[in-house]
Amino acid sequence: FAGTFNRLNTSTTTKTNIALRGIGQVANGTVSELGFGLDLPSEGLSMVPHTSGVGVYIGGSFSLANGEEVARVCLMINGTMDPVDLGTSNTVLVVRVHEPSGLLYVGGLFSEATGVNVGYVSSWDGHDW
Repeated sequence: FAGTFNRLNTSTTTKTNIALRGIGQVANGTVSELGFGLDLPSEGLSMVPHTSGVGVYIGGSFSLANGEEVARVCLMINGTMDPVDLGTSNTVLVVRVHEPSGLLYVGGLFSEATGVNVGYVSSWDGHDW
């Protein structure tokens, strides 16, 4: 899950009041953080099939994901968060993957993606915006 938060209060007896830093997961009833999290809020998530398992695209206003520099959009696979090219010039509000093409669509407050003028909506094919 993603959003504008830094803590999650749960009703389970195993973990309560957990620090999450903008992104977390629930597995088998247990809430946990994902790596070092994000430095600013995340706004959207979209799952995508990947050869290494299931990936999750994350968009938001963050510039650090898991301690690494990214520019508001990244791909998380098996706990590793990698930037999507050089990212966008401002906040990503919506992240969607088109299946079966695998194209990533993002929308938000940005005008550029990796220096390319795109307006407020763009697609990423794994190589180009």
